[in-house]
Amino acid sequence: MKKFISLVLVIIFLTGLAACGKSGDNANNEPPVSPVQPETPPTPEVAPVVEAIDMQLEYNQHAQVTGYIKGLSADGSVVWEHVTETCNVGQCDVIQNIGVSSAGYMFLAGGSLYCLDPDNGELRWVNEGFGGDGASWDFDEEGNLFLTGYFGPWIFGVNPEGETIAYQNVMPEHYEAEGYYWPSALLADSDGFIRIRYFGNSRVMIVDPFCGEIIYDYMYAEPLDVEFLAGDWVDNADDPSVFMKIGEDLKYEIHLNLDNGTSYYYEGEFELDTLYEEHGTGPDWLRSYLDYTDDPIIDTIGMGDFIVNYSSRGQGDDWICFAQINNGDSFLSVNLNVFELILYKLTGPVG
Repeated sequence: MKKFISLVLVIIFLTGLAACGKSGDNANNEPPVSPVQPETPPTPEVAPVVEAIDMQLEYNQHAQVTGYIKGLSADGSVVWEHVTETCNVGQCDVIQNIGVSSAGYMFLAGGSLYCLDPDNGELRWVNEGFGGDGASWDFDEEGNLFLTGYFGPWIFGVNPEGETIAYQNVMPEHYEAEGYYWPSALLADSDGFIRIRYFGNSRVMIVDPFCGEIIYDYMYAEPLDVEFLAGDWVDNADDPSVFMKIGEDLKYEIHLNLDNGTSYYYEGEFELDTLYEEHGTGPDWLRSYLDYTDDPIIDTIGMGDFIVNYSSRGQGDDWICFAQINNGDSFLSVNLNVFELILYKLTGPVG
């Protein structure tokens, strides 16, 4: 019996030691440590997007000007800033904001052409070949930039990489004698030519910029648009011989009755030249082919077009459209010696 009791005590003693051994791993009864979690990577900062580029000019007491160019985000905060060289103030603008093209953001300063990266303002290239100021400019469909200077070269062009592609120092001398000076606007057209408007004679010159050949010139006029055209037009409100009616959809009808009793009728829909609104749109703004006439000569020559290629707007209610029928293939000019019709926009009933 004593042996049995001793064995039981030994078992109890060993069991207690085992229990103590288990609790010895965490003698202070502290909670277990959680496994280490990987750190969450920081959210990368998103670079602000430039939504607009603004140029401000500052003048000092020494008759000098400096340009401050800023790339702005959508909320107006400044993303980057570029300060131009300081230039002496002249008769014309010496620092000019050209704008953003496929090449980047471009501006003129001191006769040099600069191109910046529009996203960060870093300089991409400089072309010092222009050398002029008071410039007018336009981009063609390939992103080439063409300029003419109020003071400076007649025609200058660069490609998107900043390489000079056109340079014509002066126009032919006799054109200046005819009033082709003080350029006020330049337009690159879809035919690869440029058109320059001159204050000196209110004419537009069409030029091949690469060889300097003058292709054509025409009188500048205000552009034709739907609001201006829509309505009734006559050559004489009291006794009209020409009546032109144009709808807001640009569908038209033209009645032309000559003094000899011959009549002509045109109908159709005009297509407006869509060149930039601030420029004259060219020698053939509106063109219509004959729909009906009682003139038998048409059967033999097959012509009967009506061309409106010049407009001018008067003051108040005296709105005027000049219809110059002076193209070489115009039936009216070639056969009837009609070179200009002055049409007045009606504001009341005829007669």
